[in-house]
Amino acid sequence: MNFEFVPPVDYNHYQVGMDDKITLQCPRGSFCNGGEASNFTLCPLGTYQPELGSSECLICPIGFMCPEEGLPTPRICPSGYVCDVKGVEKAEQPCPPGFHCSSGTATTNTYCGHDEIVDTLSADRSLSERTTTVGRGDSASGYDLVMGGRRSICFTNSTADFGLQVSPSPGRVWDEIRALPLDTTTPLHPIRGRFCLDDQCIRMETPFEIESDFDYSGVTLRRPVPCPPGTYCHPGTSSNETVLNHHSSPQPCYGKNYCPEGSSTPNGLGGCPRGHYCRFGSKSQCPVGHYCPQGLWDPLPCEPGTFNYMVGQWECTQCPLGHSCEEYGHVDPPLCLPGYVCSEIGLSSPNQPCPAGFYCEAGSQTSDPFRNDTSLRPYACSPGSYCLPGVGYNEVIEGNFSHAQPCPAGFYCEAGATSAKGTGECPEGFVCPKGTATPKPTRRGHYSKYKGTIEAAACLPGFYAPTIESSECYPCPPGTSCEEEGLSESSFCPPGTYHGSLEEDGVPCVSCPQGTWSKNWHLRDEGECMRCPPGVACPIEGMTMPCSKSDLPTSYEPILNLNGIPVPEYIFPPDRHPPEFTVDECLALNSGSISEGGSSTIDQYYYFGELVPPYIDILGRGPHLRLSDNASIKFGDKARCFQNMQPRGSILFERFTESYGPQYDIQFGFPHQGYGNQDVPSTYFQTPPLESTTPFHQYHLEKGMMYIPLPRSRVFNPSFNCTSGFSLMNSTLVRKEKRIVYTSQSYDYEGGIDVEKCNEFDFDLNCYIDSSYELHHVGECCEVAQWQTRAIYFAQDQFYPGTCEADHICSTDDAPEAIPCQDGQFCDEKTTSDSNSSITCPAGYICKFGTTPDISLESPRGQFTTLCPSGQFCSSGTGTTIDSECPVGYFCPTGTSSPIKGSLANDGITRKLQYASIETFKDVRHLRFFGDENFRLLGENDSKCLNGGEQILKRRFQVAEFNDGNSSKISSSLTVTNEATRFQLTCARDHKWKHVLRASERKECDCNLQFFTIIAVYRLWKCTIEVHRNEGDICPFPDNSTLGADQGRIPYEGERINDGIGGRDIHPVPGKGIPKSSRGYLNLENRGFSMLPDYQFEIQFTMGKKSIFKDFWHLKGSLETHLKYNLTLLADPFLYNLNQAVNMVEKHGADIKNLIFFRKKLRHDEEF
Repeated sequence: MNFEFVPPVDYNHYQVGMDDKITLQCPRGSFCNGGEASNFTLCPLGTYQPELGSSECLICPIGFMCPEEGLPTPRICPSGYVCDVKGVEKAEQPCPPGFHCSSGTATTNTYCGHDEIVDTLSADRSLSERTTTVGRGDSASGYDLVMGGRRSICFTNSTADFGLQVSPSPGRVWDEIRALPLDTTTPLHPIRGRFCLDDQCIRMETPFEIESDFDYSGVTLRRPVPCPPGTYCHPGTSSNETVLNHHSSPQPCYGKNYCPEGSSTPNGLGGCPRGHYCRFGSKSQCPVGHYCPQGLWDPLPCEPGTFNYMVGQWECTQCPLGHSCEEYGHVDPPLCLPGYVCSEIGLSSPNQPCPAGFYCEAGSQTSDPFRNDTSLRPYACSPGSYCLPGVGYNEVIEGNFSHAQPCPAGFYCEAGATSAKGTGECPEGFVCPKGTATPKPTRRGHYSKYKGTIEAAACLPGFYAPTIESSECYPCPPGTSCEEEGLSESSFCPPGTYHGSLEEDGVPCVSCPQGTWSKNWHLRDEGECMRCPPGVACPIEGMTMPCSKSDLPTSYEPILNLNGIPVPEYIFPPDRHPPEFTVDECLALNSGSISEGGSSTIDQYYYFGELVPPYIDILGRGPHLRLSDNASIKFGDKARCFQNMQPRGSILFERFTESYGPQYDIQFGFPHQGYGNQDVPSTYFQTPPLESTTPFHQYHLEKGMMYIPLPRSRVFNPSFNCTSGFSLMNSTLVRKEKRIVYTSQSYDYEGGIDVEKCNEFDFDLNCYIDSSYELHHVGECCEVAQWQTRAIYFAQDQFYPGTCEADHICSTDDAPEAIPCQDGQFCDEKTTSDSNSSITCPAGYICKFGTTPDISLESPRGQFTTLCPSGQFCSSGTGTTIDSECPVGYFCPTGTSSPIKGSLANDGITRKLQYASIETFKDVRHLRFFGDENFRLLGENDSKCLNGGEQILKRRFQVAEFNDGNSSKISSSLTVTNEATRFQLTCARDHKWKHVLRASERKECDCNLQFFTIIAVYRLWKCTIEVHRNEGDICPFPDNSTLGADQGRIPYEGERINDGIGGRDIHPVPGKGIPKSSRGYLNLENRGFSMLPDYQFEIQFTMGKKSIFKDFWHLKGSLETHLKYNLTLLADPFLYNLNQAVNMVEKHGADIKNLIFFRKKLRHDEEF
């Protein structure tokens, strides 16, 4: 036996076969021990060798397994298993419960801690090593304490304040603005609540450090991964994808249990935690509007009375004050409904309605409107409305009772009115339309008479309401009118009108009646209209301009004789003057010769004399003339002829002057308020009364306002005189029609331009010049010196008032509205167009224009001033023109009224002269020469009448004392009296006494019979005229009795019927009956009763006839019928006497007893 020495094989190699020279490296997955190794050895289970020529195998690392021999590389630990120790031959350690293990899981250590959720680290044990991997004699590894934990921290910012749940502002702020912080259109983004982490296990991010001989690149060793939330994992779970009923995958947890990640059982950690809801183990945060107690599948909506805008809440917040949460799931608490109060917390509906009288906006927290610690309270309904219980809006919407309602018409509602009756019924003087807060005072011009008035009524025409709050309208005050409805101011009655009361005068101002005038506003009754003066007729109503400037006195202007025609001197240049009038030529220009007495001075228009300075204008005209001839001139160098158409003014002006006399301030010491203007109602005027005067009307009146109590004289009063103003030309008031006149050399005190010679205007000098330079030098203005004649433009006159009130009354420019009394008539005060024609001039007299009813001859135009001249007769109504010549065979002395009737003016009786002053044969001791050696011895009356006709006396005047008979004022005053007039005052100028006496002497008339006829007719008039029937004892007849001659006698004045005196007859024979000549004239029979008389008056009507008359008018009518067509019947003495008696009684009335000289019978009277 041979032994061959074979050298040992190199380490890590093996010998192939028997050839020792051939060795190979050990392959991967095996090892070679070297020496005699003839082969390699596969690595056993649990090992591997990745290298060639290895002498040993490597233990399989963690995370891997080596389930086969000869592995060059370990195999990664399969999913579902854990290879947590080295040398694992086969993976038998399952993945820990609650985890899933991907391939390469190298440990059973988990990081979730124990199964309870806590917010701190906790210890858990890893799995113990499997017995299959425990080496002989080794103890099992694993079952170590491993610290772990979950992200289980919760934090909260929850709050019960609904404002802070949503916004940065607390609920108080939102309550004050009555709003909610959450806009219903805004997506929900809760910012408050309970917020918890997701309970994830703590992640271990540190990788395993494995020492190995092979490349591990691309291989990551893993830890067990927690089972996904909502699932649980059995041991050995290999996937995180759930496959139902495949337990190597996560399986869903049961129902509403909570399974965070890493859950190992289907119950997870048990019931869902509060603040969350869990579906199949998944936990969700409890949303807003809900709450989540523990163990919920779905969140629960907040119950009524609660709300929630926070997440993770296990209970909802109670609804706060001022809110009501009526439904489920409120995320914010709705405001308490308008009209209601939510005064408690946790309300699902308002607990109180808003109290009546108040409104509650949304969010009201208290029903007490008077709490001052909150604004979330009821508020009083606005004035003008009322609120029933439950009103939520102050805005008025009628019919919507959640809103305030308008206060009903007729009532008023102050703030907080609780019913439709409001605060109360509208009082008088106020109106309350719908919605009235406080009663509205009636506006001016309207009134409210009754309570509950809705609309004020306009004052009717005639009434006004000057103030607000009128419960009635007032009649417009006197002097004003209210012609329209709804007036608050009455209108002053304009000039020419008046207004007293509505009952008397109606609505509009009433025009002053005809016969009156007025210039002032605010007259209060007809009596304040000024009466038109006597001698003037005011024929229109509402007269305001009875006279005008055209009626004022004019100046005397010098005239020249142009072929017998008087022309003004100033129309001629000095070198072309016609001749002047002589004194006789001048006076002859008047109608009738002044020297012969044919024209009275009152009708004179041409005068000879001289002007009295200083009031003379540059034309040589002036207001004051002195009658003179050249021998007796006083102020100038010669006398000359002047013309003046109205030196005393027009007839109207004269009558106004005589009636109204001196100016008011002259009479009383202070002025009146002035006359008004139709266009300008008033201007304030104030004048304090003078000291020691007692004004009878108030001052502080307005100019032209109210009645002026002008003194006036109805009867001509020579002491009630004044001096009228005058007119002079004002050269600056050039008339529109430029007419050239020439100044008087003697009176041109102005000097200036001559418009004929200075006719060129020099603009450089700014004046007129004489282009021929005869009047001035070059460079000078044309200027004629004073006291030279020059051509000027005729200018207007300027009136300078005198002392007469008429100067101011007649100061208007318009045409006069009054007219002089018509020719042949006389006019008393207040004469109208109707009465103007009814008051005719008395028979036997002449009445010219402007005649007054004055009986005194001192009146310039009294009704008795002018007697009918001899040789003519003047019937009633005779005027300036007399065309009634005395018929042939008749005698017409002065004052004849009817030659056929034989009637005269009866001047003595008509003018009511005293018997003693007109007796014809009284004081027959005046010797008068009538020429041709004709001397006569005259009585006192005849002598006065002759003196009254003397022309020389008509030009003489004397100052005499005048007594007006008014003791309450001036007892007497001095007046200027005409000498001739003074004699005529007590003269019966028609000499009727003498004519009647001579007729009686000729047995042509029976005066005794005429006397008793007048008595009888007077008695009939007194007894049958109603107004006189019960006056005195003139008709004391028993009822139903016939009065004989003795019974029916007329008693003396003041005599009693049964005085026992035998002589009470009116005839002068004592103790005897009625004279035979008067029998049949005095019987008056009453066939009726005293209360209803029936008189039968029997009288001898004509020579052959007796007649019976019932009354005075019956007798008068019968006479007129007989005499209407045949005046010759007056030859019958009875008819004549009756006619005279009727005329006397009708004319003089009750004064007849004074005119026919009633007197008591004297014992020595004898019958004649």
